Amino acid sequence: MAFARDGSGGEYHLLEDGSIGYYSSEGEAGHLAENMDDFFSLLVSCICWKDYCDANQYVDSKTLEGYGQKQRSVNLEDIDVDSLRQISDAFGIATDKELVPISERFRKATQRQPLYQCVFHEDDGSLTESYGLMFE
Repeated sequence: MAFARDGSGGEYHLLEDGSIGYYSSEGEAGHLAENMDDFFSLLVSCICWKDYCDANQYVDSKTLEGYGQKQRSVNLEDIDVDSLRQISDAFGIATDKELVPISERFRKATQRQPLYQCVFHEDDGSLTESYGLMFE
């Protein structure tokens, strides 16, 4: 069931097992989180979560934390920090959390089986299957 959309036309889906899937407007699909708590933690802590998909940065905790903090700093330049603070307060999610556990849960969710896939119905009646979203 779709429950939210992003600014570029992608949809967030609540799946039957309670996990969260994402289907982009470009035909990418994949799991993002195992549950709503992990999903909101990802959105608040890793503002532009697609920027956290470089598998080369997941070699060890120190590298991953540095990478995550760098991405966070870049993304904070482009958002309304007061709005982020209000959202984080409302959900009880600290914005100064260590990013390694959040990033590792995110990556693990993207790798879970069975893979989350979608089929898009084209205007000409044909079907297009989604392709992998993250860490590929």
